[in-house]
Order: sequence, then C-alpha cells, then structure tokens
Amino acid sequence: MNYLNDYLGALRRAVVASDAPSLKELLRLDGAVQQAILQRSALTPSQLRAACAAKLPNPWGAVAAVHIAAVAQAADGQLDAAASAYNSDSAPHLLLVDAINAEPDDLGLAAAFERTMSNARQLADAADAALAAQGQKAGKVEQCGSQLQQAISRMGLPKGDYIAGKRRAHLALVCMLLRVYFKLNNIQGCTQVAKTITNIYGSRGTDDIDLRDFPALYRVTFFYFLGRTELYNENVELAATRLGDALAATRRDAAGHKRAILRYLVPCKMLLGELPDAGLLTQHRLEEYSDLRSALAAGDVGLFRRALESQQYRLVRTGLYLLVDKLQVAVYRRLVKKCVMVNRELRGADKAHQLPLSLLQGVLAAQGAPLDMDELECVTANLIVREAVKGYIAHKQKILVVSKDAAFPPPSALWWQDPF
Repeated sequence: MNYLNDYLGALRRAVVASDAPSLKELLRLDGAVQQAILQRSALTPSQLRAACAAKLPNPWGAVAAVHIAAVAQAADGQLDAAASAYNSDSAPHLLLVDAINAEPDDLGLAAAFERTMSNARQLADAADAALAAQGQKAGKVEQCGSQLQQAISRMGLPKGDYIAGKRRAHLALVCMLLRVYFKLNNIQGCTQVAKTITNIYGSRGTDDIDLRDFPALYRVTFFYFLGRTELYNENVELAATRLGDALAATRRDAAGHKRAILRYLVPCKMLLGELPDAGLLTQHRLEEYSDLRSALAAGDVGLFRRALESQQYRLVRTGLYLLVDKLQVAVYRRLVKKCVMVNRELRGADKAHQLPLSLLQGVLAAQGAPLDMDELECVTANLIVREAVKGYIAHKQKILVVSKDAAFPPPSALWWQDPF
C-alpha cells in the first residue's frame, strides 16, 4: 500500500494547498499515478474507494478512485472500460463541477477540472480508435460530448465580477466541448456554444471578445475553434478576425500552433484579397498554398486548377477544399483585370473598358484552361453577378464592357456565398 498511500498523500497536500500545477501533474494519465496502480491491483473496487475516501475530502476521494481505476484499466489494455469510467455520471470532471460552484475562486479546482476533462477526451479517442480497429462501433467520443454538455449545464454561466477559478473552468470546458464537437463534425453545436460565449464576453455592437484576463492557452484554443466555426458557416471576415486573435495570442516559439492556425487563416486572407508572403508559407511549411498563391497573384486559372487538384486530398482532410475552391472567383477576376490592362495597351485608353472575350479566351487556352465561348460567357456572367467585376456582356459583339468607374470592387461575401 506504500505507493498508493504516497500518491493519495501527495494528492491530499495539493488539494489542501490548492496547488494547481501539482494537481494537474498528479491527475495525468501517466506519471506518479502509475506507481499507485501497482498497489491498486490487490484491492477490490470497494476497497479502493474506501482507501481514497479515508485519505481525501469529498469529492476528491471519488475523483481519485475513478481516476486510479481508469488508469489501471487503460494500462491493462481495457480502453473501453477506462473510457466508460471517465465518461460516466461519476466521471471525475462531473464530480468537480459542484465543488467549483461552491468555491468559484479556487484555481486548484479549475486546474484539476481541466486535466480530468482532457483525460476523458483522450481515453474516449483511444477507445474509439481501438474499437474501430476491431471493426466495432465507436461511440466513446460522442459519450464524452454528452458528459461535457451535462457539465456545462450543471456549472451554469459565470456571472458578475471576474472570478478566476470558475471563469477559467468554464472557458476550459467550452474549449473542450468545441474540440469534441469538431471531432464529431457537429458544427451546429459549435455555433451554439460560440454564440453563448460571445454573449458573455463580447462587446455589444462589435465583434470584439475580451479575454484579456485569461491565460494565453485559453485564448488561443478558444479563438482557434471559434474561427474554424465561423469558417464552416462561411463568415469569412469574422473567421479571419478570430483566427488572427488566436495567432496574436500564440507564443513566439509555438511553431506547431502557429502552423495549425495559419492553415485556416491563409485561405481566409486570400479570399479577402490579401496574398500571404511566400516566405511565411515556407517558414511554416504550408506548401499546399504556394502554387495557389502564385495562381492568384498572376490570374493563372490553369495553375490554380492544377494546384487544387494536386492538393485535393490534403485540403479535403482539413475541411478546406470547398473554401479554397471558391478562390477561383478571385483568380478569374485577377485574370480579367490583367486582360483589361493589356487591352488598354493594344487598343488605347478610350476602348480599354471594352474587352473582347476572344482575348480572354486565348489567354485561358494558353494557361491550359480552355473554355468555349458559351462557357466563357457563363463564367464572366458569374463574376458580374458576384460583384467581382462591374460591367455587362455584349453578347452579339462577344465583348465584356467593364465599368469605367471602379470596375473591380473589393472582395465581398458574394464571392464565397451563393448569390441566389
């Protein structure tokens, strides 16, 4: 019993002192608890619960008993049982919710709550992977999401003055719920959670969300998932703002986090008319956007199509294919703009706004993206409808007549949303 007693004693000291770092360390799925489970094997479940209850105050005894049992099961390869224990009605993070409500300023409780939530998700992920490998139905992550929903209902919304413990616990819970919802592809759930948090921390009449009182870890995670949620909802401008907030809160040395954020921020910025620096793409190993950037800069439709095809698998896997495909509007717009400039040189300033479609057709053929005249008129009409180009098509003369005043408006939502 020495190892188990030592572990429970260390946990008790951390609880009494509200030592957040020690609590997070002691409640890891690996580490110090591994020694405790060596002794747990000699105890029945009821004996383990009794030993934990004798050493620790409520609810910590129950938290420790479930945690030690789950770690032991995971170590024995019983991932299904471990995930079920950590995502049941007596799950450690659920047991801690009432304690947080009673002591909302306790940072130690918030830290333990965050760690046990993370454990629940990790075990659910591992169990589902093992079940899928065996050809069985995987549902542990969905069960984890249900328990997190239960936790957020029991905790309630933080109100009044900023109370570090409960506020942090609540935002950590929101971040974990968003992470799980993305795993389950539950975008509607993400949208509802994002709306709730925006109402709590947002400024009325603006898109600002004030999370200055929270550690950077919370801000980065929340803004990252919020940005991705807005992206799925085709709110590209707001998505760029949220992802930019996440990037601004990221540590300088967190290269992996920056790369994950930029993977979604870069196509947002390109849709909004901002080309990323080529050096930035190289620095963060985002080669999938290099040719797309070049195609957008040059108005090269052929290069864009080839780049999109070559990166199709990667973009589909990250959920970005449909978004990046919408950049084709911007590529065609750039091509038309360049052709108008060439037409000015060929025909003079007085006829620069009258672009023969045959000129555009010839350039597309040279780029390896040939279109017949009917297809070209459809593409051009689509640019006009989406307000990427101001003008009209003189069908009989096969001429695109662009406006002499602001013929190429700045990007708008019509570029990436259905105009009908």
